[in-house]
Amino acid sequence: ENRMVIMNQLTQATLTCPHCQATEIILVDASDSKQFHQCMHCHRPYGVSKNDCCILCSYGDVLCSQVDQNLAS
Repeated sequence: ENRMVIMNQLTQATLTCPHCQATEIILVDASDSKQFHQCMHCHRPYGVSKNDCCILCSYGDVLCSQVDQNLAS
């Protein structure tokens, strides 16, 4: 899997809805562990997958800064 790890910066991420597979580009702070998002296409909310810390790690094309911190420990 080819996803980059980002740390404490504002970045653009592409989320893929687990319900309808629509993609949406959002601007996020990588240090913010966002737990829920509502799809702009099907309007259904979705949350973090089991064993992930945020929607970026579950459904995004980038990983949040928490992943890098956990890998370092």
